[in-house]
Amino acid sequence: MGLWMRQRIGFFARIVKSDILTAVGMAALMLQVAKAPRALAADVPALAILGDSLSTGAATHPALQFDGQVLWDVFTGKISVQPTTAALPSDLAAGLPEPPPAPQRLWPGVREFFGGPDWVWRNALQAISRSYLDTAQYSWGYQFGLGLKLAPSSIALVGEDGARVANIPRHVDRLLEFTEGGLPQRVAVFYTGNDLCGSNINEITAPADFASGLERGLLYLLRNGKAPEQGTDVYVFGYMGILQLLTSESILAKKVHAFASETTCKDLRAANFLPNAEQQKAMQARAQSRTGQDAVAWYFSLLMPPNPAGFCGTLFAGGVGREREREAEINTLANHIRAYREQTAQVVERLNVRAEVEKAKVRFHYIDATTKLTFTGDDVGEDCFHLSIAGHTKIARAAISALVAP
Repeated sequence: MGLWMRQRIGFFARIVKSDILTAVGMAALMLQVAKAPRALAADVPALAILGDSLSTGAATHPALQFDGQVLWDVFTGKISVQPTTAALPSDLAAGLPEPPPAPQRLWPGVREFFGGPDWVWRNALQAISRSYLDTAQYSWGYQFGLGLKLAPSSIALVGEDGARVANIPRHVDRLLEFTEGGLPQRVAVFYTGNDLCGSNINEITAPADFASGLERGLLYLLRNGKAPEQGTDVYVFGYMGILQLLTSESILAKKVHAFASETTCKDLRAANFLPNAEQQKAMQARAQSRTGQDAVAWYFSLLMPPNPAGFCGTLFAGGVGREREREAEINTLANHIRAYREQTAQVVERLNVRAEVEKAKVRFHYIDATTKLTFTGDDVGEDCFHLSIAGHTKIARAAISALVAP
C-alpha cells in the first residue's frame, strides 16, 4: 500500500478534513508526533516486529471495503475503524480491555531525514496510514505478542507499508534510536509481498538481491544493536505462498463489497479492479442520493481505493489476451518464492556463524512454518489483497507454535 500512497500524499494533504491533518498544521504535527515515541524510550520492548504491511495490519479492518465512497466515509469519520477486542481470538485477547491497547509503533528515524519536505512527507504517510488504513491491534505481530503473554505496550511495530527487505537497515535504525541502542529479547523479521511487486516482471527483487538485502539488514542489526544479558533471539520467517491469492478457489470465490455492489475476488480481479458498467451506474445513483456530496469526495473516489493491478501488476494485472505470457510470469514468481526461502535459510545459517565468531549474544532462527500456511477466503480482506483478521491470526498461531515446538 505504501507504493501508491507515495504518489498521492499531496492530494490527501489537501482533501482530508480532520483536525489532525490540515494543510496549515501538517508540518508542526509531523514534528511533534515523530518525537513523541522517542521520549518514551526508557524501556526496551520485549518484542519488535520488522516488516511490511503485514506488520502494520494494513487493510485488515473489515470496514475498509473496495469502494471509494465507503473509504471517504472512513476518512471523514462517518465510519469507524476503531479496533475491538471482541474481533480478536478470545484465547489470545483474554484479559484485554475494550478497545484493545495499541502497541508501540515507531516513526521514521533521523537517518531517514533527507530535508524538511521529505520529512513531512514520510511522517504524513505514516499518520494517514495509522489513522485510517492500518489496524495495528489486528496484525499478526500484535497477536503473536499476545500469544507470548506480552503486554501490548511491550510490543513494538517497526515496519511500514510497502517495505522490502532492502529497507531492513533503516528499520533497525528506528528500533535502535527508540531503545537507545538496545535490542529486545525477541525480534521478528517478516517481509513478504512487496519484493514480488512491480509494474512488470523486471521490477521484482532478484533472489540474489533478496539474499544480500536480508543479510545486510541482519548483519546491521548484529553489529549495531546491544543485546541484553540473556541475549536476543531473532526469528526470520520464511516467505509465504502469496500466489494463493491468484489460484485458491476459496479466495477467488470470496464475496466482497466493491463499487456499491457485491462481487467476488475473481470477478474483481478479472476486471483489473475497475468498476463494470453496472457498478458505475450503481455508484452514480448512490452519489445522487447522498446529500452534501461535494467535488472533493468525487475526486477522492477516483484515487481510492488503490488499484492492486496498478501498484502490483506482477501479481494482480489481468491476463486477458496474454494468458501464455501470464502463465510464464506466475511461474517466474513461484521460482522466486522458492529461491527466497532457500536464500533466507542460508542467510540465517551464515549469520549464526558470524555471531559466534564475534561473540555476540544474538541468535538467529529460520522459521519455515509460514511457508506452509494455506489460506482460504475468510483469511483475505475486503480488497482481495491484504489479509483479514483471521489471516493474521493464522500467521500468529504458526509463529507461536514454531517457538514452543521441541
